[in-house]
Amino acid sequence: MAGNGLPLGAIALAITASAAIANPPVSSAQAGFRHLNLSASGSTTVRLTAPHFTTPDGKIQCLATDNQLRCELDTARRSIRPLPSRPGDCTSHWGNGLTLGASTNTKVLCAKDTILRPAWRSAKLAFNRPWSHGPFFCRVRRSGLTCVNSDNEGFFLNTQRWRTIPPNP
Repeated sequence: MAGNGLPLGAIALAITASAAIANPPVSSAQAGFRHLNLSASGSTTVRLTAPHFTTPDGKIQCLATDNQLRCELDTARRSIRPLPSRPGDCTSHWGNGLTLGASTNTKVLCAKDTILRPAWRSAKLAFNRPWSHGPFFCRVRRSGLTCVNSDNEGFFLNTQRWRTIPPNP
């Protein structure tokens, strides 16, 4: 045990809200900024900023890094529709969301983990309120969530259907 009560090599994870504004016109409360403080037994702290938001109905949650936007459905069905066939290299959960790269197109999510948080821990993005982080821009309307990267590639997603932007031929 280290002096702070943690086993040697353990990583302490603390989530605190940030007061900074990353990309106007969205405030930190609206974008859902969280600073993750990772420290191993008193070593140097690494600070990561990751915007996280949910749609007003709470059925879609998104998390952005500088290189990727990931959005997941938070519904009982928990898979996008229509759900494409699972590729052979996907051995994890298939189809509960979408990812969009900074310079790549939309992909169906294959992941062992999740970005979903309890609703009270995720900032809600209001209808028609623009949100952006790095190369990503999103807007939620009553019909669903639309997100694009700086190349204008992206997706539309709701609990009933999804499609790529621009549409695949």
